[in-house]
Amino acid sequence: MQNHLRRRLPPAIHNRNDMVLSYLFGEQKSDAFVNPFSTQLSVLRNAERELVEYAERFVTSASSNVNDLFDVEVLDTSIPKSAVYGSMSEKSSSRCTKKEQNCQVYSSSVDDDHYVMHAIKVKRRGGSTKGAHVKNTAPVVIQHGYCNAGIFFYRNLFGLSEKLHSGEVYALDMLGWGLSSRPKFLVDENFEETGNDKLTRKQREMNEVRSAEHFFTESLEQWRKAQGIEKMTLAGHSMGGYLSVAYAEKYPHRVERLILVSPAGVPHVDEKEEKEKWSKIPLTYRIMFGTFRGLWRAGITPGSFMRTVMSEYRGKNFVNSYVDKRLPAIDVEDEKVALADYMYVNNILPGSGEYVLNYVLRPGANARDALVHRIPHLKVSKVSFLYGKSDWMDIEGGLEVQQKSENILKEGKEAPEIDVYRVGQAGHLLMLENWFEFNTGFLKSAGGDVADNYPQPERIHHSTYEHERRLF
Repeated sequence: MQNHLRRRLPPAIHNRNDMVLSYLFGEQKSDAFVNPFSTQLSVLRNAERELVEYAERFVTSASSNVNDLFDVEVLDTSIPKSAVYGSMSEKSSSRCTKKEQNCQVYSSSVDDDHYVMHAIKVKRRGGSTKGAHVKNTAPVVIQHGYCNAGIFFYRNLFGLSEKLHSGEVYALDMLGWGLSSRPKFLVDENFEETGNDKLTRKQREMNEVRSAEHFFTESLEQWRKAQGIEKMTLAGHSMGGYLSVAYAEKYPHRVERLILVSPAGVPHVDEKEEKEKWSKIPLTYRIMFGTFRGLWRAGITPGSFMRTVMSEYRGKNFVNSYVDKRLPAIDVEDEKVALADYMYVNNILPGSGEYVLNYVLRPGANARDALVHRIPHLKVSKVSFLYGKSDWMDIEGGLEVQQKSENILKEGKEAPEIDVYRVGQAGHLLMLENWFEFNTGFLKSAGGDVADNYPQPERIHHSTYEHERRLF
């Protein structure tokens, strides 16, 4: 089998009646394996195709035919299972057996030795920009947010490819989400050996954090190798931002620039102070949050709740309502339907990557190992933050990172240069809510070309920022 398979878009990139295994895992005998998820996977693939077609409307060029400007490909890339679980599968005490490593959606045999990572690639025709003004020709790789997928950047792919000096953008479905493989999410509390037979609670917690991060950092690294990408501008939204930082920590020589779009897990939150704060809020909120904390600690995710508690009717209505209320900027009915279809099916397929949630974040989305202490020490020259004006992620986290990095630089030590941008008329899903201004901020962060008449995000600096009171 080839390392990655390529299919052209848009001539119906997905056939509703195709068995997904035939192109992901080679030829399958018709009587050997019947994939119980073939219907859901067909819906997911068709929704992706429709959203890519809608993406053609979000191009700033005067040319009306995107086929004259871009090449679009769907990539399904093989990565070795062994790299994802590492030494965990070799430990005699581990529950990470061959069967446990099996993909829950695609694999028909415990002998499958690989997973598949799915991505959409958009490349501007004509290749990279040349000239003395060009500072960054690394391709852009985007990691999506929690319970999302690469296709959530459909409104941005062409616009970014058009103006980036590399002209090359990959929207990746991280392992465990979208159309990528979905192995069981296993973590190892002995991930980093200490030599002690008995670990403290904090040691176990940090081992689980590193083991959970390893699942994503190593799958991304194997994907990068398979694609032959020497160095990339790595971008991540929300949870994808958190995991992009983890990757940049381990593989800084593979990251030209880091772009964090409303990233999760930035601020440091003192647990004692947090408890005291919550003790002062109204009882109704305390009861609600107490229930929420209980579900979080039990490993209940939005996807698992939808799969086990909601009927299909209620689940679809919930997602439709979410799209209507959270994304009023999407005002074309067919576009709404395609996005809602994708969102619903993405969450009812067997859970995998979603279970990272309570291993790396505490209830309230505060990181167990806050990025505010990690980003200033990255060996990456430039890190940019993009937030929405009405984002529930707190921009002050990014500004604190900026201040810490500047203090380190003043001491003559190495630290990233930090920019912070705020996109107007947008919340947490800023790439969808205000795609044009988001693209401008992204291009500034990546070193691309930005016209003066483009809508400009607000550039924020910690020294002039006025603290904004938040409810919690």
